[in-house]
Amino acid sequence: MNSGICYVPTPAEREVLQALVDYGEVPAAAAASCRSPHTIEAHLARLRDATGLRRLHQLTAFDGNGDVVGGHNVSHSFAVVETGP
Repeated sequence: MNSGICYVPTPAEREVLQALVDYGEVPAAAAASCRSPHTIEAHLARLRDATGLRRLHQLTAFDGNGDVVGGHNVSHSFAVVETGP
């Protein structure tokens, strides 16, 4: 049986994810978005805790339906599916 958990990122979290898609790494994304690298990492930590996703490509690759975004636009929500026995 599957159950989904939906999380809607804040506008700042979406901006951080988009900067990471556009620039590829934390230092460049931080510079481009006028944020500290520590701020970028803090947003990523909150997103990882909220979604259960651990890898950056997971956070930036899927939209709210679990479809691949293609690296162009960051989704407005995450759908995390837990698979039970």
